[in-house]
Amino acid sequence: MDAQKIVALGESVLARSFSSNVTIPKLSSLTTGRCMSRHTARRLVAIREAIRADGESPNHDALLLGLASAIEQLSKTRKDGRALRLVKRDRQNIAKTLIQKWQQIASDIRFMQQLAPRASTPSVFLGDGRGPASHGIEPGSVDMLLTSPPYPNNIDYSEVYKLELWLLGFVRDSDEFLQLRKTTFRSHPTAAPAEPSDEFYREMTKGILKILLEPILSRTQFSTEHHRRRVVIGYAFDLWATLREHYRLLKRNGVAVLVVGNSLHGGKHLPYLIPTDLLVTAVAERAGYKVSKIAVARNSRRRLSGNHFLRESLIVMGKE
Repeated sequence: MDAQKIVALGESVLARSFSSNVTIPKLSSLTTGRCMSRHTARRLVAIREAIRADGESPNHDALLLGLASAIEQLSKTRKDGRALRLVKRDRQNIAKTLIQKWQQIASDIRFMQQLAPRASTPSVFLGDGRGPASHGIEPGSVDMLLTSPPYPNNIDYSEVYKLELWLLGFVRDSDEFLQLRKTTFRSHPTAAPAEPSDEFYREMTKGILKILLEPILSRTQFSTEHHRRRVVIGYAFDLWATLREHYRLLKRNGVAVLVVGNSLHGGKHLPYLIPTDLLVTAVAERAGYKVSKIAVARNSRRRLSGNHFLRESLIVMGKE
C-alpha cells in the first residue's frame, strides 16, 4: 500500500465518478431519503463504482474504506448504542469529506510503516468467525486467537452498520439485509432461533452451566418480551459451538483471549444479569480449555443499586 498515492488516486477517481445511471438499493432508509438524501446516496454509489472500475489494489481498498468511514458524516444519522438516530446536520461537501478521510488513512499508513517497517502483510478472510475452518484454516494451526463476540445485549449490529453494509455492497436490498440479520450471532431477537444439539442441552441441565443459566431462564418466563428466553439459549449455544470450533484450530499450548461484557436486562421491576464472562468461562472449560484468568478491563455504569457485576472482561485461556 502506497500512502503517497492514495489521495492522488482518490482525487482522480472523484473527477471521473459523476454518473446518473446508478441505482439506489431497495432499502427504505435510502429510498425514502430518511437516513440520507437520495442525491448523496447516488453520488456515493457512483464513487464506489468508479473506484471498483479503476482497478483492484490495496490503494483501491483504502479508498473504499475511507468511503465507508465517511458515510455517517454525510448522512442524517448518528450511531447511538443499539440504533441509528436521526440528527440535524449541515450539508457536507462530499468530495472534501472523502479527501479528508483518505488523507487520514494515508497519514495512519505512514505512521505504521515508520513504527514497524518490517511488519509482514497479514491475510484477511471474509467469513463467519464461528466457523473459521470453512475458510481454509487448518485444525491445530493457530498460535493465538483474539476475538470479541457480540455481547448478549439485544443489539443488532447489522442494523447499526446498515449504511456501511449497503455502501460496500454486502447487501443490495431489504431481503438480503434481513437474511444477514437472521444469520448473525444470536445476541439479539432478530437472529434466527437456535437449533441446539442434544449434547448442548445435556450440558445445560447439569453442573456449572445449569447453575448459571437456570436462574436467568427462570426470570425470563415472567417477562412480557417472549424473545428473551430464546436469545439466552441461542447465545449460550453459539458460544458453545464457537469455542469448540476454535479449540480445534488452536495448536497445543495455543492461547485464546475473548473480550466480553456482562449485560443487565428487565428493568427495575424484573432485573436479571447475564454474567457473560462467567458463562464463557464455564463453556470454555467444558470445551476443553484451561482458563487462566478473567481480567476486568473496566466496570460499567450501574443502572441499579447493588449491581456490581456490570463489567467488560478479558478471558484468557489455553489449550493444554
